[in-house]
Amino acid sequence: MVALREHLRGGIWDTLACDEGYVMTLDLQSCLLSSVWRRPSQLDGLQFLEYVATVTEEAQRRQIPALWVGDWNETPDDNAASIFLNGSVLAVTDPDQWVPSRFEGKRCLDYGILSGGYGFADCPRYSECKISDHKMFWLRLRLPIFQTDTWRFAWRPNYECPP
Repeated sequence: MVALREHLRGGIWDTLACDEGYVMTLDLQSCLLSSVWRRPSQLDGLQFLEYVATVTEEAQRRQIPALWVGDWNETPDDNAASIFLNGSVLAVTDPDQWVPSRFEGKRCLDYGILSGGYGFADCPRYSECKISDHKMFWLRLRLPIFQTDTWRFAWRPNYECPP
């Protein structure tokens, strides 16, 4: 699930649903943000990597960062997308090891990969809030704020035309 605050502009740019997993990519105008879930039994497929390449090419064409966040179901060191993107891995570490992302797990499977935009996203952390077998993963993003002009009518106790 992805929610945008009212002062952010964005919408769904593209999605991928295949045997290898699911991705929803949002166009936030200042970046392409992809929410990822990889199927554990399909980590060696090419369709997912082709989608990663398509989104990355679009971000490079527009000169904006691409950020991939979610449940990769493999560690950052083993992730072909991480190697392909040659990007920054945004994962919780302690001090030089990946921190497991499941409450009862031993591996880090939930993290972000940033292609371009150094400093755009940082401060990865987990919340101890338990809503699944995974810890909730947080990142801080630096996104521009857009303000739109709004018109509001003054409250009038009756509906007569103003003088």
